[in-house]
Amino acid sequence: MLLAYTICRLYFLICNVVAFSPIDWKDLAMSFIAGIRFDYSAIFLINVAFFVLFFLPFEFVTDKKYQEILRQIMIFVNMVAISGNIIDTSYFSFQNSRSDADCVANMFFSQDTINLLPQYIIDYWYNAVFFIIMYAALEFIFPRFRMQNYSPTFSRSVSIAIGTSISIIYVACGFVLFRGLGQKTTSVVDAMRYTQPKYVSITLNTPFVVLRTMGKSGLTMKEFMSEDEVAEHFTAIHQYPFTTSDFTEKNVVVFILEGFSQRSVGALSPDGKGYTPFLDSIIQNGYAFTNAFANGTRSIQSVPAILSSIPQLMDNTIIGSKFAANKVDALPAILKEKGYQTAFFHGAFNGSMGFDKYCCAIGFDSYYGMDEFMEEYPSLDNYDSDWGIFDDKFLAYTKDKLDAYEKPFFATIFTISSHHPYALPKDCKDMFHEKRPELNALRYADYSLRKFFDLAKKSDWFDNTIFVFSADHTAPYSFEPDITSSYVSPIDRYRIPIIFYNPSDTTFKQLDSNVVQQIDIVPSLLHLLQYDQPFVSFGQNAFDLNRKPFAVQYNSGIYTYIDSSSVLYFDGEKPTECIKIEKDTVEQHIISEEQVVRLKSFLQDYSQRMLLNKTSAR
Repeated sequence: MLLAYTICRLYFLICNVVAFSPIDWKDLAMSFIAGIRFDYSAIFLINVAFFVLFFLPFEFVTDKKYQEILRQIMIFVNMVAISGNIIDTSYFSFQNSRSDADCVANMFFSQDTINLLPQYIIDYWYNAVFFIIMYAALEFIFPRFRMQNYSPTFSRSVSIAIGTSISIIYVACGFVLFRGLGQKTTSVVDAMRYTQPKYVSITLNTPFVVLRTMGKSGLTMKEFMSEDEVAEHFTAIHQYPFTTSDFTEKNVVVFILEGFSQRSVGALSPDGKGYTPFLDSIIQNGYAFTNAFANGTRSIQSVPAILSSIPQLMDNTIIGSKFAANKVDALPAILKEKGYQTAFFHGAFNGSMGFDKYCCAIGFDSYYGMDEFMEEYPSLDNYDSDWGIFDDKFLAYTKDKLDAYEKPFFATIFTISSHHPYALPKDCKDMFHEKRPELNALRYADYSLRKFFDLAKKSDWFDNTIFVFSADHTAPYSFEPDITSSYVSPIDRYRIPIIFYNPSDTTFKQLDSNVVQQIDIVPSLLHLLQYDQPFVSFGQNAFDLNRKPFAVQYNSGIYTYIDSSSVLYFDGEKPTECIKIEKDTVEQHIISEEQVVRLKSFLQDYSQRMLLNKTSAR
């Protein structure tokens, strides 16, 4: 099994080699060697029950049928574990980490999986071939039971005692190797002890991560310093110096763009190459950030970050955890109190990623998904057969709904067509001529935005609207040097476009190089609307010139803290590495005490507010 896991690790590396380039062979070798430690932990826990069942001191254990049935079950269970490694070989490019228990739960109990599975099998057929090869290898290698005659040296009772003792010693030694000798059990974050952060996913294996995150919220109370010290470096309470009469009552439309990476947007790309001509035109007339970052790597992480200003700094998703019931100062709830009509539009089938339930919890009046669309427009030509309604069809439908809304209104529109399997409608298949389907899908999504705006400009609400554009996360191809640049930094997998656009204010346009993140959108929008009431937000006002900009992410037990000078990696207790990122190089950087203190104060305030349900000032 250790050999099988090592082969899976090599397969994982080969399929994702671009994400780990340039390769440091010394660190990579260490990742493979250290990975055996984590492989053993997973294998031991998965197989310990079989060990007991094979060596029970009873007569039926020597029955050939019993042994063969046990053997087949053992092979099946181990292949389920191995399949996790194989699936993550392709899924890694979408989420930049090994799948955890929460991700697996979403996968098994989500309608998304049922709809998308056939297309995934077709697109990643080589995974199915590799699975069959691994299964055949285990079937061949796993020993079969053979009964042999022998003359016992000891009495039956002594033989049972010796066998039981050996079994207990073996299990005990195995448990020590599985758990470790420290006060704390071996965990996901321990992989950081052996290699660079970018190789952590190679060191780990998917079964280990799933087992270690099972049944855990991933969030514990942090107590690094006193509350007064925390307040010196970070506060989640915001209140702007406006009065009630200052509130602008502008409409707000937030676009969450599926899989838009900064490096694929020409106006933000380091060398100007891109696939989004319409978004480029918006950037030229809006306020865009050249150092914008997602707070996560999955769509389900983006909605709480963008709309509730809450990043997922734990293993469980906000939407799938108990924290979804927290009272939060989410944008729809705040604006609803100001008399706004609020609606969420998502072209995927209703229930996808639990968005509909979460939207209800944070104050949206209405949710429009594939079900509502198909009631009015039942033609299957509008459906991509896998994911949902094609973007241009659904955005036209969204515009019609907004026309009927009373003003002011707040709407969030989540696009879907730039998501795997990158399907295009029949009337658009010959419009784009990139060599790769994902880039054609990106051009189509941008084209759909253009069509929406061409229609919206004719509506009476357009000029009195603030538009916000943010990707949910980066796309797999953004890691690849040949897309727009020969260099990919470790944080490019988090770089996204974040843009504010106010059609009625021609002076509101700039390329801002300060660091900004998804959780900054709520406080920034409320500043533009001149909101006067206190609210809780883990982000900052991106237009505040006195702020100290930063971005934070959590992945596989490691916190990432990004500021204008460097990237700090933190394991929850102490910093592990700091990297200075220049234009074309990545260099080791001296860890700044100020960075560590600011991150600790942020994590302490975050954990206490989340666990004690203090995420609202209302």
